[in-house]
This record gives sequence, structure tokens and C-alpha cells, in this order.
Amino acid sequence: GFIGVYIFFVISGYLITSIILNELLNKGSFSFKYFYERRIRRILPVLLFVMFVSLPFAWIYLFPSGIIDFSKSVLYSIGFLCTTKFVFRMMWLLIPATFLFMEFMAWFMHKYVMHGFMWYLHKDHHQTEPGFFEKNDVFFLMFAIPSWLLIMYGMMAGNDFRVFIGLGILAYGLCYFIVHDVLIHQRFKWLRNTRNWYARAVRKAHYVHHKYKNKEDGECFGMLVVPMQYFKEAYKKR
Repeated sequence: GFIGVYIFFVISGYLITSIILNELLNKGSFSFKYFYERRIRRILPVLLFVMFVSLPFAWIYLFPSGIIDFSKSVLYSIGFLCTTKFVFRMMWLLIPATFLFMEFMAWFMHKYVMHGFMWYLHKDHHQTEPGFFEKNDVFFLMFAIPSWLLIMYGMMAGNDFRVFIGLGILAYGLCYFIVHDVLIHQRFKWLRNTRNWYARAVRKAHYVHHKYKNKEDGECFGMLVVPMQYFKEAYKKR
């Protein structure tokens, strides 16, 4: 059951994100009101039908404790909170939550640390020097070490919440590597011919950032999320 829920989350998340992006790019705005109105019209009739059909079977076959759990599930379902009831029992949600937080953290580090008191390590990323490695690569270690320590100590403590935070940092690090070092700067000969509109948008925003050679100037400090104008331009040219 939980595996089915996770598969549904992946498919639903991809679909919902596509709907939101298409409306933003084509109409220039997005309405949560109409979005949820469409979802309620589509889901509520089927939901009510399934609940009413399940009631007599629950009454006949379940023990009293099972009927109590079933009743709670019905109430959560009516309020569209059923997945929240089950999923929040599991710490797996810390992985996507940490991943999203890391995008903000990367923006903050990039703007106020790399272009601030640690410019010495970031400088050769804007002012190219010969050689494959850069001083800027040190920042990979700064994020990799906390991820490793959280996973290790979390596993030593019986797989507590630290494991999932560490995995969230690890997942973001892998995405950062693919987007930043492979798609944008092409330090590895992979995916060089991709024409994906998202990749083109992120690449252009990063190139705009790199036109500034000093730490005082700059724009587009995000990595996976960049200003909407770049997404719109790339989407129109797809």
C-alpha cells in the first residue's frame, strides 16, 4: 500500500507540476482556486462512491479496533487529509523537504558566502584558470561532509531522522552535479546535445550570472530554480 502511494505521489507530482508550469508559461498566471475546484470535481464523486461501498464490508468483517481506524480514515479522506495521516508517520518526507530547503541554502550560500567572505575559493569559477579542478570544488565537500556524517550517525542510532536529512542533502548534491557540472559547464562529456527547455533555461540564467567577474556584482544566484523569464523564453523556443 505504501509503495503504491509513493508511486502515485511521483506520477501525480509530475503531472501537477506540468499543469502549473504550462499555465504559468501560457497564461502568465496560476489560480489555486480553479486548480482545486477541478480536482474536487474530478475526485470527490469517485471518493464518495468508494467510501459508501466500503462501509458495509467494514461493518461486517472488521474488528472494533479496525472499525475505529476505518472511521478515522473516512474522516481524513473527506477532508482530503488521508495521505497526510499515513505519510507523516514516516520520516521519508524529510528527504524531499531537505531537498527543497537545500535549494534555498544553495542560493543563500552562493549570494552571501561565495560572493562574500569566501570569494577567494569561488573566484576561479568566474575568472577561469587552467586545470580541471577549481578551488570552488571545495564547496562540494562542505555539503558532502554534513551529508555523510548525518547518514552515518543516523544509521548508528538505528536509522533515525538524521539518515533522511542526509539523504536529502545527498540527493540535492547529485542534482547539483548533473545540472551545474554536466549540463551547464560541461566538465564531463555527457548530455551535451540535450535540447530540453528546462536545461536551456537554467543554462542561460547561469551564463548571465557568469558575465559578472567580480564578487560585488551578480544576478541569478539560484541553481535549480531561476527567474521565470528564462523558463518562458526557453519554453517558447522548444
